[in-house]
Amino acid sequence: MRNLNYKDIQAFVFRLWQREVSDEIISEKETELLNQWKINVEKDLNSNHILESKARVLLALESYLTQTTYINHPNGFRKYFYQIAAVIILLFSVGGIFSYNTFFKPDVYVAEKGNQKVYLKDGSVVTLFPGAELSVEKSFPADTRVVALKGDAIFFGCKI
Repeated sequence: MRNLNYKDIQAFVFRLWQREVSDEIISEKETELLNQWKINVEKDLNSNHILESKARVLLALESYLTQTTYINHPNGFRKYFYQIAAVIILLFSVGGIFSYNTFFKPDVYVAEKGNQKVYLKDGSVVTLFPGAELSVEKSFPADTRVVALKGDAIFFGCKI
């Protein structure tokens, strides 16, 4: 046993283990060699080394064992369900904010220091005096305009 290197011993033990698992008969000589090897190894190792060695052997054997794969597993969709739902909610939120700001939120104009001219989409011009605030609703159809004024202003070119 002492003249064999570690890889040869590991291969030999694996072959014996494979034969034992497949219910093949192990000869008395092989059993004796296996016991001698076990005694020899356990004598050189303490309990921590034995546990590490067992873990290393199991890790080496793991590649020989087939792993179970799930095809069309029922939890496959559930895994991504919450991620998909979060993305959809995010898209609706961003789209709703964008739509509100673009189509529904009124345009607000404020003249803070001096007079400010505001050109509306219907062609009219509004001159806001200092401190005035003009809110223009985005109304449909586009030929009507609803405005709210706080303060003083002059309207030019308005259709009444």
